[in-house]
Amino acid sequence: MHIRRHLVIAALAASVAGLTGCASTGGDAELPAPIIVTPQEAKGTTVEVPSDTTLVIKVDGDVTAWTGESSDPHVVEFVPGKVEGGATFNPGFEPHGEGTSEVSITDGATGDTYDFTVTVAP
Repeated sequence: MHIRRHLVIAALAASVAGLTGCASTGGDAELPAPIIVTPQEAKGTTVEVPSDTTLVIKVDGDVTAWTGESSDPHVVEFVPGKVEGGATFNPGFEPHGEGTSEVSITDGATGDTYDFTVTVAP
């Protein structure tokens, strides 16, 4: 019960922080939703990502066990997964400029690697 109360408090704090962030922009602007794929969905495909959002890789197991690489970090850069303050953040790729990059992610627990292409568009 104690853990559940902390999770509810954390969720409310995140909601308030999100509302505060929107209020500070002076409008009803919302952050764009991330593009979310699993490694299996992305493997061998091209994933298009708008330049104003991120690509989240929804992984199973330990999010911190995953590593990634980008052939062009000026286009996208790997962002490792993490657990922070009771919240879990999946690994992903953050756009830095328009273009195309070959990327790979590897599950450190199994050694499985998934290669795909990311295209960052305006």
